[in-house]
Amino acid sequence: MQLPAFKLERFFAQYEFLAPYLLCSSDCEAMTSEELLSLESGAVSKFHQTWLGYTETQGNPELRQAITGIYQNMGIDDILIHASAEEAIFIFMNVALKAGEHLIVHYPCYQSHISIARSIGCQVSEWRSFEADDWDLDLDWLQGAIQHWHSVREIKLFSAIEELLLQILKYALAFSQNMGIFLTGVLPKEARQHFPALSKG
Repeated sequence: MQLPAFKLERFFAQYEFLAPYLLCSSDCEAMTSEELLSLESGAVSKFHQTWLGYTETQGNPELRQAITGIYQNMGIDDILIHASAEEAIFIFMNVALKAGEHLIVHYPCYQSHISIARSIGCQVSEWRSFEADDWDLDLDWLQGAIQHWHSVREIKLFSAIEELLLQILKYALAFSQNMGIFLTGVLPKEARQHFPALSKG
């Protein structure tokens, strides 16, 4: 597998530590280890006792168990720890996708959503949004781009594609909110009424 240069990282490599202000970082405001450990009583002692050897391939069991606390129907065996979102995207695509399959990716996007799929041998269609259209999703384009309609046969509605999209967005929003991304602008107008909390932004 040969992947093209990650343009975003190449850009950061050139400018990230030269610019006086960064307005494009996806991580939270940094702090020192001392500041972080001060937020919990006894954390310094626990930190000094941290084992620096290898852990389980799925991730530290204690951490995985703690993560299950934010979900209702997931156990420790459902949780995998990744070093970053990039690693999770890479692993997911190499497990879920096969050469020759068709993938629709909302664009603009994180480059790996497209490049990894193409390196696997998938056909990738870019579902583009434009600033001039207020970043609205083009449902007509999506309907024409789906190549295998057997996957939506169970939806007994005339507006099957809109209903399917709403179901997908429930999961996409949950994933993206965890990544700190606010998606009100990319929701199609007819879908925003289903997400009143987001529509207030």
